[in-house]
Amino acid sequence: MGEKLSPFVYWGQKSDIVSLKVDLREVIDPKVDITEDGLTFCSEGHGVQGQNRYQFHLNFYLPIDPEKSKYRITERGIDFHVAKRGAEVWPRLTEDKVKYAWLKIDFDKVYYEESEEEPNDKMSNEEEMMKQLEKELKSIESAHTAAGGRGLERFGTAEDEDIDDLMNDVLANNTKKSTKFALKLVYDYCVSKGIDANIEDRSPASLNNLLKEFYVNIRQANGDYYSRSSFCVIRQSINRHLKQPPHNKPFDVITDTAFTTANNIFKAMCKKLRKEGKGQIKHKKSVDKGDIKKLYEHPRTFNVNSPSGLLNKVWFEVLLYFCRRGQENLREMKPQDFKISKDDEGKEYVHKISSEMTKNHQGVDEEDFEPEGGRMYATGTPMCPVLSFKKYLDKLNPNQTAFWQRPRDSFDEEDEIWYENKPLGKNTLGSMMKNISESANLCKSYTNHCVRATCITVLSDSGFEARHIVTISGHRNEQSVQNYVRDTSTAQKRDMSASISSYTAANSTANLDQNNNNENINNSVFDVNESDLTEDQCDNIFESIQQGEAELHPLSDLTNINPPAQTTKCTGMNKHPIVFNNCNVTIHNIS
Repeated sequence: MGEKLSPFVYWGQKSDIVSLKVDLREVIDPKVDITEDGLTFCSEGHGVQGQNRYQFHLNFYLPIDPEKSKYRITERGIDFHVAKRGAEVWPRLTEDKVKYAWLKIDFDKVYYEESEEEPNDKMSNEEEMMKQLEKELKSIESAHTAAGGRGLERFGTAEDEDIDDLMNDVLANNTKKSTKFALKLVYDYCVSKGIDANIEDRSPASLNNLLKEFYVNIRQANGDYYSRSSFCVIRQSINRHLKQPPHNKPFDVITDTAFTTANNIFKAMCKKLRKEGKGQIKHKKSVDKGDIKKLYEHPRTFNVNSPSGLLNKVWFEVLLYFCRRGQENLREMKPQDFKISKDDEGKEYVHKISSEMTKNHQGVDEEDFEPEGGRMYATGTPMCPVLSFKKYLDKLNPNQTAFWQRPRDSFDEEDEIWYENKPLGKNTLGSMMKNISESANLCKSYTNHCVRATCITVLSDSGFEARHIVTISGHRNEQSVQNYVRDTSTAQKRDMSASISSYTAANSTANLDQNNNNENINNSVFDVNESDLTEDQCDNIFESIQQGEAELHPLSDLTNINPPAQTTKCTGMNKHPIVFNNCNVTIHNIS
């Protein structure tokens, strides 16, 4: 009798169901037996070893309900929906801890405990959770004492599987997502070519041959090439997956000589992507100053007299002043994470007092010094960020522990509580800046990370050194800051264009004179009317007058914008009016 062949089986779960996907095509005469304890499958079909007879048996971790379990045969394989008897997440699929080479995790069916808009019941209260843990600890300790006359053992009994789980928990969520994406990409490629998709069991030579073909043929779903940065992430993710538990491969697909051929192909593809215009790594742009002005002057977006407006303003300023990354840890924030203090000069400010695990600070490396981070100082203006922060704290729902709470649909300004007993969901927090951009009709749709880029850009343009900026941004090295400020700002590009235009102005005027012989052209730079003098040009004049103030408090200067005032016109040269908005400057004479 020949060797028994097993097809690749990919599994995932929810609290009430187990999903199995059997990678077998052209199925002929399948035999399926689903019992309370397990699943037996046998069929002829086209699998990893071509057209053959394949079979497998699984002993489930816990009993299932055979009556409610079902399966269906598709062109790509067989899909099983196995109903659990109880609503419980299993730590593994099988009763035994044996690792089958043909049994894989279906990354499309990975179970996530937290839903998008998770309600605040089910042990969301920290005190309640600690009490529960305390009860469990006492009951365990009592059981140990009764059994052996001793308390809890000093040392734990962690096994290899527990250590693997601990190592995997260190990975940031985005890292896990990129690894999942890369592995699915490799799997889909192998399936499309009819080859073995199990990269974990391949030898370096075999994997090298697979990767060189993979690098050449990899495409997006629409047939386009990936960007160079995405291309690099895919290779790094494959390497990370192989080197980490439970695989722990001793080789490195990026640096080892066994993969020279594949990596030469990879480098050639990077050059090709650059030629195709896919080579540029796109960093998030900062919010233009004109758009920030729109935000603070908009009648609704940052209106502190409404729950949504107050939420928008405080959210934006927390990200701006504390230079926070996108949506990182926003859902986990709590009011007690912040404190309002006064410095040695009696000036009031908001600062963050709790530590957190971030992309750059995972709590792994020993750090002799952890900087306090940014401070958000009071400005003494109607749009003061500290005033808004205090008002937001006062209006929060005291029954909800989350800092970012959902605004009430109906409210009265005199109400003590403006927010529901529900936290904002991850998706809502993740698209905050996009929604704010649409609400205020900004010139482009910004992302959350653009606010972080704005903080770094403003501080850099104001003369602060990178070594000081990283104490607020949390970057581990100063070079990372340069990624945000390599490009020039919109105002700088506008000034550059104006300089070039002034250089060519003489020729332009000469041409105009030839075409307009009867007109007397006065090319004085001050002979302008109100449509020629833009708001940005006015802003440049004001900035030159207030330069010292702007350098000392760049972030406050950026956001310290009062509501619109009445427009004032003054008569300039040749009786053409010049318009200044919100300005106390008097122009006596322009020469």
